[in-house]
Amino acid sequence: MNDAPALRIQPPAFLRETGLVSVMAALPEARVVGGAVRDTLAKRDVTDIDLATPRPPEQITKAL
Repeated sequence: MNDAPALRIQPPAFLRETGLVSVMAALPEARVVGGAVRDTLAKRDVTDIDLATPRPPEQITKAL
């Protein structure tokens, strides 16, 4: 049994933006990659968000 307190991490603000929330709802397997991750870790403003998903482009277009 682990008695350590649970680690609570506040998600970055850009993950709560309405447009990104909608895209992630349509593509739940998508992940944020690239500069957005780097900028978040460096505590800089995220101005560009790239997503990766295993779906082919035709399925992404249909889902969105």
